[in-house]
Amino acid sequence: MPIMPSKEKLLKSCIAYIDGGSRGNPGIAGYGVHLMDEEGKTLASVSERWGRRTDNFAELSTLMSTST
Repeated sequence: MPIMPSKEKLLKSCIAYIDGGSRGNPGIAGYGVHLMDEEGKTLASVSERWGRRTDNFAELSTLMSTST
């Protein structure tokens, strides 16, 4: 998910809230990512279901898929 800052302002930093989990273990799993700029404004937000997975799968897969 590339972020294209406006020409007037380049981002110096941002905050990413990233989490994955499952309801049951295994159970219905999913993830969520919320990205904010240094002023607290939302840049991007995404969530999706993984299907029936373990909690460990949801946590690790979320981190791995957002680190690239």
